[in-house]
Amino acid sequence: MKKDKILLDLYNEYKYRFPGKEYVFGCGCMSPKLLLVGEAPGREEVKFSRPFSGAAGKHLDSFLELAGIDRQDIYITNAIKYRLSKVNPKTGRLSNRPAAKDEIKSSRPCLLEEIDIIRPRCIVTLGNVPLRAVTGNHRLNIGECHGTPVEVKIKERDYLLFPLYHPASVIYNRSLVQTCEADVKELATFLRRMCDIPQPDV
Repeated sequence: MKKDKILLDLYNEYKYRFPGKEYVFGCGCMSPKLLLVGEAPGREEVKFSRPFSGAAGKHLDSFLELAGIDRQDIYITNAIKYRLSKVNPKTGRLSNRPAAKDEIKSSRPCLLEEIDIIRPRCIVTLGNVPLRAVTGNHRLNIGECHGTPVEVKIKERDYLLFPLYHPASVIYNRSLVQTCEADVKELATFLRRMCDIPQPDV
């Protein structure tokens, strides 16, 4: 059975387990060297049914360009496949909210199965939520391990994990700009060495 059909079955099972949500599932190359994992879809992602759309997509595109990575050559997904939202009591509008620990845990089996189906050479997590979802360690903090590759075992298979800050983190903390850029350049070097992805001209 083809990977896309297996993934479709997995995503349909996810919908059955978490009914009535605003879902956005993974997309991209079916045999990628690199898998990017974000936190959860937001309003724009739901609107376009695509991970990292809108403003988040622009930040990701800058990140990929700096690393010398073509979006069509990778697979992009989220640790949680539905929008995490709350109602603003003043405006009555929905806004995004952080993931709770139990939400990360309950969506983790789908993420691990997704990884096992895609089987990338390297997994890049963007922020704390995907880092904790992939590793299963909820004490990990991206501030302590960003830019440092480690090995992780998922379903008896070894993967290279490269944790990064979320591309949009620089919006809220401008002091992270240089750190994020340095980490992405380190990722480019790491991928060239480990996954045969060409080094960009930076």
